[in-house]
Amino acid sequence: MRQICLIPTGKDIAAKIKKMESKVLDVRWIFSPFDQIKVKLALSEMERGEFLEIFSECGKQFQEVCDEIHKLSGKIEQIDKITNHSGYPYDYRIRVLKQ
Repeated sequence: MRQICLIPTGKDIAAKIKKMESKVLDVRWIFSPFDQIKVKLALSEMERGEFLEIFSECGKQFQEVCDEIHKLSGKIEQIDKITNHSGYPYDYRIRVLKQ
């Protein structure tokens, strides 16, 4: 029995690396509804399988951003609390997969 081994080409590897890279969107200090509009625009410009990292303030903005992600069929892969120096206890980094 003969086995065939497919070796990925440079284009295949580059496509996988591109999908692993994240675009970054910082919506801290942006007032509602403009933060949600920025999230919507960023996700609409992305292709399926790409990642977006969103930096958001804690509280109401975080909840609004998460709601907008769910409305647009994005999948939240990871949420990290990050410390800041702006007087708030922490901010969030939300990693989203475009589906």
